[in-house]
Amino acid sequence: MDPRFNSRLWAVCFLVCTSVALDCDWDKSIDPNQGLGMLSMERGAVLGQAWKVLEPEACREACCDASDCDLVVVDPSADGGPQCLMVRCVVGDRDVCALQPSAQLRVYRKARISVARNHTGTGGDGPHISPMSLEPGTRLKASNNQNNEDSNVRCRLPMKVGLCRAAFPKFYYEPTNQSCRSFIYGGCDANANMFDSKEECEDTCRGVTGPVLPDESTAATPQPQVNTAALLPSLNTSEVEADITDSSTTQRAERCGAEPQVGHCRAAFRRWYYNRQTGSCQSFIYGGCGGNKNNHLSMESCIAACTVSVQPSSQKAAAADVSVKYTDRCTVTPDPGPCRAAFPAFYYDPESSTCYPFLYGGCFGNQNRYGSHEDCMNHCSRNSQFEGQGNPRNHWTAG
Repeated sequence: MDPRFNSRLWAVCFLVCTSVALDCDWDKSIDPNQGLGMLSMERGAVLGQAWKVLEPEACREACCDASDCDLVVVDPSADGGPQCLMVRCVVGDRDVCALQPSAQLRVYRKARISVARNHTGTGGDGPHISPMSLEPGTRLKASNNQNNEDSNVRCRLPMKVGLCRAAFPKFYYEPTNQSCRSFIYGGCDANANMFDSKEECEDTCRGVTGPVLPDESTAATPQPQVNTAALLPSLNTSEVEADITDSSTTQRAERCGAEPQVGHCRAAFRRWYYNRQTGSCQSFIYGGCGGNKNNHLSMESCIAACTVSVQPSSQKAAAADVSVKYTDRCTVTPDPGPCRAAFPAFYYDPESSTCYPFLYGGCFGNQNRYGSHEDCMNHCSRNSQFEGQGNPRNHWTAG
């Protein structure tokens, strides 16, 4: 747990017990009937641990005295009394908090957000910059020459799609004509000249000119991706993202066969689960704690964990679940599905009695899909693999 939030817990106790009133300006233009949007965590908003207070006002009082608190979310109707969550919204030079309507939660935002944090965490002698008022998602202006130098390098890097073949709409800066243009990012191996919006691109690169630099040129990472899971003590990611190389039947059934569970916490993280009925990985909202192991950080990790065939242990044969028939697994026409990713896969052609490659889009499709030629042949060839029973060997069957 972040030690600064430990000190905040003590501060809340002190405030509630002594009824000390703190002077703090709150943004009155913000509708309180909102909660923190999922996009905030994806951008890197830092959450403290949720805790109970005697009254909602105590949550705001604690945030007033906390240099690392920009916003509070209060759940007045929580079981056992009101609950409070303090949030740090400034990451790097951006305000990353986004709000969305909520009938249950209440949100309060400081009217002025400090640009510079006191790194001692004590509210003491650390240097401060005069705070600025920000709208959610706006970018702070560069405060020194180093930022300008970084932008001069970053904005002159070449547009880079990357090696992967997904399709994410992004923007890059073209220095030769000083404009921001859209492109499709493949999902990996990017460089720093990539932005989520045209506005962000223009704010960062406005005025930058010059020839395009080699891709190997160094630019400071403009928007570091904060590992939110590492900053949230209530999130036990080891429970939900086990090593995908573990191929035991029991663990695979837990990680790929269980129904998705939101858990008992009330955060909102986008996760992926494997749907045995459709044979695809689908997204759901995870609350942040509890749940089960069919909970993957990305669609790619879900596909890697649950669509690559394994040879289950013979000791687990009695518990294996034969969920599909041979005709469903080995005779239907390959289906890439409606999504636009491009994952190499194989399907079995019963007419030629062999397996052929095709590109899987990442969702839906059917069961005639394997991670390798060997897996495909092991499942569907008639060379003693099915023992004449027409039963495919997949995640749920014994070897």
